[in-house]
Amino acid sequence: MADFIPLTPQLKEDIQANILKGHGRKYAVFLFFRFLEEVNAKYVRGQLNCLSKNQLTSYAAQCDQTRLHKSIDDVEVGVMSDEKHMKSSIISLYLSYAGYKQLGIDNRFIPLDNAFRTGMIKDRQAVLWLGDYRNHIVQDIFKREDGVHGILMVANESKAAMENCLKSLLKHNLKDVIQSRTVLRQDASFLRDENNGFREHFGYVDGISTPTDENILSKIGLVAEPTGQKIVGSYVAFRKLEQDLVRFEQIVTDLKNQLNINNDEPVNSEFVKALLMGRFSNGTPVTRFSESQPPYKWADQDFDYDQDDGRRCPFHAHIRAVNPRKKRDKEGNLVPVPIIRRSMTYNEGENQKGLWFISYQRSLEKDLLPLFRNMGVENPEVKDSITYRARNRNPTRPYFKKYDRPDAGIVQYRAIGLRQMTTFLGGEYFFAPPLSFFRNLDRYITDRIDPDK
Repeated sequence: MADFIPLTPQLKEDIQANILKGHGRKYAVFLFFRFLEEVNAKYVRGQLNCLSKNQLTSYAAQCDQTRLHKSIDDVEVGVMSDEKHMKSSIISLYLSYAGYKQLGIDNRFIPLDNAFRTGMIKDRQAVLWLGDYRNHIVQDIFKREDGVHGILMVANESKAAMENCLKSLLKHNLKDVIQSRTVLRQDASFLRDENNGFREHFGYVDGISTPTDENILSKIGLVAEPTGQKIVGSYVAFRKLEQDLVRFEQIVTDLKNQLNINNDEPVNSEFVKALLMGRFSNGTPVTRFSESQPPYKWADQDFDYDQDDGRRCPFHAHIRAVNPRKKRDKEGNLVPVPIIRRSMTYNEGENQKGLWFISYQRSLEKDLLPLFRNMGVENPEVKDSITYRARNRNPTRPYFKKYDRPDAGIVQYRAIGLRQMTTFLGGEYFFAPPLSFFRNLDRYITDRIDPDK
């Protein structure tokens, strides 16, 4: 399998949107669904064929939409009709392993990744590493023995246009295709700050470590599965994580008070949050921060921890635990985390806010699960301050009272992590096939294998 898949014009027209470029729309809706089992699979394949030709968004079309959107000033965007907004909808459809089987796809043409074929809830390795799966909390559709078949994503800058687009798809393209009684609808959005950046509910700028160069992203996110058949797509992970904002603020206040005991230079809450995450809320890496300098711009991502023995950025800070930044390529550039993050926030009520963790990668087993291990309970080296969930005893973690000053004293703090910080509510692994796969489904069904025609 080649490390790099060249982004030819033909491939850009074929791969789905939101992989190599985030859709950037303010609103999105995710429909986790199952195909109607009583309907002939051939009919379902035919409807997906039509959907891919007329509705699903390719990467090339997404780039054209983005250029058009940028050419329109903000005033004009504000008065655009819903009909015009509908033309800028990003529509994607991904399949789970159970979805491939339901469509009658021959096993030789189903993506090979073991985690994908097992499924997120049934993946005991990931469950053990993360320690966050509790059956009574996970939403019902993800607990089904026969699983979720797929996910439909619709995104738009206009919420009304997004709703109209979704209604049209369900009325015309997916009528008599998916089971309405088993559909789980999930709404998501981007929280934008004063600089139009994206933030999650804890207040941090989100997604800034993901590269923007399409060739780098191609190397991280695109894979030909099954090998040799030129079915170029990406493995996708959706994880719903509820965030406890009250608990988080309690931890910040408590740690701040601990650090300020007998400290002649009190620290503030913003600095404490940076110690927990490894970044200030604007994205500035704490390891690059100096009290004699203004914070660095968040876009400065070329940093490592080679000169930081934990006196600046704690070893258990979230971004350091997940990505120790030890790998560099032959040119000396930092090797990015091997996943493409496209996460979005959700808000379902005062105490029901959180993050839809969404990632694209070449392999779930080789690229995503090792990151889960870094965050999880089974990592023997580091316990991530944000995601770690204690099973029995919550370990102590050291924090220096002053930045880069070990002689100022250390606080051993315990009450971090726990299950109350974030709660896993469900999710699934999918594969994002190219549009050509949906247009040729009948070539890949059992007993009719002829992919070269």
